Amino acid sequence: MASYGACGFGPGAGIAGGRLSMANPHTPALGPIPLSPLPDKPLVSVLMSNHNYGHYVTQAIESVLAQTYPHFELVICDDGSTDNSRRIIRKYTQRDPRVTLVVKPNGGQASGFNAAFRRSKGAIICFLDADDTAVLRRLEVLVDAFRSNPDAGLVLSPTLYVDEKRRQRGVSPLLASMPTGWTAEAAIAGGGVLPYMPGTSGLNLRSETARRVFPLPESQPLSMCPDMLLGRLAPLVTSIATVAEPLVAARLHGDNTYMRGRISVRSLDRELELCRHLWQAQRKFLAGIDPELARKLKPWEHNGYALVMRYMRARLAGDPASPIWHKMLLDAIASRPDEHRLAGFWKASIHLPRPLFWVAINLLMTHNALKAVVARWKGAKTVPYPMRG
Repeated sequence: MASYGACGFGPGAGIAGGRLSMANPHTPALGPIPLSPLPDKPLVSVLMSNHNYGHYVTQAIESVLAQTYPHFELVICDDGSTDNSRRIIRKYTQRDPRVTLVVKPNGGQASGFNAAFRRSKGAIICFLDADDTAVLRRLEVLVDAFRSNPDAGLVLSPTLYVDEKRRQRGVSPLLASMPTGWTAEAAIAGGGVLPYMPGTSGLNLRSETARRVFPLPESQPLSMCPDMLLGRLAPLVTSIATVAEPLVAARLHGDNTYMRGRISVRSLDRELELCRHLWQAQRKFLAGIDPELARKLKPWEHNGYALVMRYMRARLAGDPASPIWHKMLLDAIASRPDEHRLAGFWKASIHLPRPLFWVAINLLMTHNALKAVVARWKGAKTVPYPMRG
């Protein structure tokens, strides 16, 4: 699992929630791209970018080869691994012609996906991190979802989180719904952010959508979190459909590229810098469609995620400006009260002592035992389709 959350934090992050859909007329230059009808048995391209995940990649590959939908190709880019990854992957290429290996020097996960996408031929493009595993019916369910939603060029699925021993740790999103429908205007008005977008393995594209957003930028820090950028760009050109059940088990471990434990001032600084880069990439993308659209993109500092992070950083740092950020956050919540599930917490949080505030935000925004209990209570402990490995 390479990255974590729509803007870096996990289930329940941010202030926005609920099912987003836009009923307003489209901005003149903005609208869903046309999609061709799917063939009877569309080829599905599963793209994987691997770097030194030799101890996980076998399970990831096996979970794809075991799929109930057989018409797929698995394109794996080895991004400069120095472990035994290439030897393991080559064994599969010799065993199954559906597996292709692309080898290149290390350049980051985005560059690995770019290389894999260039070799892909599928009508549907999905992703699997080299440390994750797919449920047996993942591709079958995705093909059905795209066929049932012919106008959707992006299908989202929830993520089941497991630890290194594959014990289930919860589902994301846990208490909210993923975006659905035509959401581009909502994203532009919200400073580029749609709440509760899944990570890499929960993003699935029609090839027409993929061609609009690829190649992905390979400069830092965006090269390390391509899922965040895909989740920001694809909704600007296509409608979204969702699958209710988790189709991938994302492994939580110490080597995850963009998840480093608890929320801290340092992690929030990193998140804020990343959000700035993501916003700039969105603005450039919109400018390529119509410069007026780029001008309509609200500043990234005004989106709900940024306000939450700025307020949390101020509280954790003991910043005297904390009440100012708190008021700005509450004003944002008041402007759209129907979409903010944690409004009560944020309102009361200014009164929490700093140590208790730190405990509370980490319980709400990181994967933990409490979240796992809630997920089991919701009936999400067991994935709906069997898993391999």
